[in-house]
Amino acid sequence: MLNNSISNPEEKPIPKTNLTSTNKSPGNPIKIIVDLSCKLLSFFGCVLPLILIVILFILVVFRPPFLWNTTKKMLNSKLTLTDYQNIKDANDPINLNTRIKETKEGRKLILTTSELATSIKPNLDNPEKYYLKLSPGEVTIVANIEDQNQPLLMYFKLKVQGNQLVLTKVGFGLFPFPDFLTQKVQSDLLAKLTNFKVLNLNELSSKIFNINNVNIAEVKIDLDQLIIIFNK
Repeated sequence: MLNNSISNPEEKPIPKTNLTSTNKSPGNPIKIIVDLSCKLLSFFGCVLPLILIVILFILVVFRPPFLWNTTKKMLNSKLTLTDYQNIKDANDPINLNTRIKETKEGRKLILTTSELATSIKPNLDNPEKYYLKLSPGEVTIVANIEDQNQPLLMYFKLKVQGNQLVLTKVGFGLFPFPDFLTQKVQSDLLAKLTNFKVLNLNELSSKIFNINNVNIAEVKIDLDQLIIIFNK
């Protein structure tokens, strides 16, 4: 008897797909963007300071006109020279014999900004580069340390402390210098103004006003006024 049953060929097992091998899920796009941003920030965080140092070096050493002039304008932005007396333009000579008055406080001399600038002018090599302003409690001097057409302005703020003239602030118009630089330029500024390094007000007044045996009791600074009181 014939075997009517037809034998099925050998069945081959169906291969299982390895879901973890080749085809990976694209993942969360937000996470990818965040990871990429962090890597970029990390890269620029290391490279950016080096780039800034190179740019600063080129700016200071080579001074390409476009970049340097633009930088100077930015640094000068908070200084308005029309608020100051240009020392070169000051022409108000004073006669100390008639201007020093006897008062109850002592011998008193009151100078305007222009008169003080006139007295200082002979002690300066380039008076056109200096500007002066008297405000309550302080003297401000602005100096142009570059050429007149494209100036770079520095300000110096001085106050009277006891019998000393003290530099309290120095910087560009946009920002002040740190304290250690203020101390460094203190004596140099007064040397420039008086041709010798001095902070003592008696010696300073003797040099500027040509008064012998000066003995100052007090100095007051007001708006457009410098008040010097000498001992009797």
